Amino acid sequence: MERTKKTGSTSDLHELVALKLTEVLGEDVVTGSSSDDETRPARMVLKRISDKWSLLVLGTLRDGPLRFSGIVDALPGVSSRMLVATLRSLERDGFVTRTIYAEVPPRVEYATTELGRSLLPELNALLVWAYDHCDEITVNRRRYDREH
Repeated sequence: MERTKKTGSTSDLHELVALKLTEVLGEDVVTGSSSDDETRPARMVLKRISDKWSLLVLGTLRDGPLRFSGIVDALPGVSSRMLVATLRSLERDGFVTRTIYAEVPPRVEYATTELGRSLLPELNALLVWAYDHCDEITVNRRRYDREH
């Protein structure tokens, strides 16, 4: 479905918003069709940082490098398999580095990169927002659950 940019009316504004959402999210908000993540950079990045563990791992590494066991200790509930997969993905995308030291036994540390550190202020703002609104959200959930 091809769309052209228009100007002037409210419906034109809605069309432009739909185009932008389609561009960013990779999903046509009108038809529901979607494209793969590789062709939609914003969607790909949002998918990476919004999974269950990525932001928690980055937050855990905010104060400096940690060994795998240090990350596990800081994140109760994460399995070793899931943490390995998350760290690999974060390393692949350039959010963390993995440094292997030539020692016996070998020591491996993970640290945030400049890119990863650039996300931390945004992460902090999101955490502050979540903390500030968690009571309101809890009330809304309870009300919804009572009514439905």
